[in-house]
Amino acid sequence: MNTYFHKSSQNISPFYFKHKEIKMENFTTKKKQELINKEQELMKEKQELMKEKQELINKEQKLINKEQELMKEKQELMKEKQELINKEQELMKEKESNNVEIEKELKLLDDEFNKSDYTDEATLLHYFAQKEPINKGLFNHFINSGADWNKQDVK
Repeated sequence: MNTYFHKSSQNISPFYFKHKEIKMENFTTKKKQELINKEQELMKEKQELMKEKQELINKEQKLINKEQELMKEKQELMKEKQELINKEQELMKEKESNNVEIEKELKLLDDEFNKSDYTDEATLLHYFAQKEPINKGLFNHFINSGADWNKQDVK
């Protein structure tokens, strides 16, 4: 006697098995459809994430471009700064050379003045007026202030 075979199973109709089979097919079809739906939802989410990723990549690229532009501007400003520093150095050299020339001229004037017999203010003014003509109005002011030489000496 078979212990695993129940006596009541002998009375089961073939329709019962067919019904079970249909139920099983319906169950698997529903599960498949659920899986397909879930897969479609996941694909939509994946597409949305890809879209967001692309937007972030675009933003990053814009920031990189802006950074490059700022670096170019910085380089241009550094170049201008260097040009200004060079120009300032040239002006300082020119100023130094002018100062040296002025000092030489002053020394020559001092030496010439020390060799001469100019002692009072009027003769000193007369000396400088001969060296370089000055404004007549200014010179007349000095003449009217008590200078004692002839106006004929004025150039």
